[in-house]
Amino acid sequence: MNSINDKSSDRLTLRGLVIACLVTKGVNQTKQISEETGFSRLQVNRSIASVSKFGLIIKWEGTNRSGQYVIRSWGYFSKETVEQDYTQILHRTLSIEQ
Repeated sequence: MNSINDKSSDRLTLRGLVIACLVTKGVNQTKQISEETGFSRLQVNRSIASVSKFGLIIKWEGTNRSGQYVIRSWGYFSKETVEQDYTQILHRTLSIEQ
């Protein structure tokens, strides 16, 4: 059972990193993120909440219709490293999804 929880946690963390990278590239609304990644809206929200335990703070600013996600803190992660390794992170995320 521990490996199932670990796999789920890894999946949420990797999704959160993918989302953070997309936010820095201007893909910063839930619908855009869902379309770009194939993640459901619920998966987007869960993933954003999950990475906060590592200090990666992604917040919604603005109204429900015209707002956007912004990154308040990268926490334990390096923005430069995440952006540089985006493709590898995305492939790893997709391999865990299957």
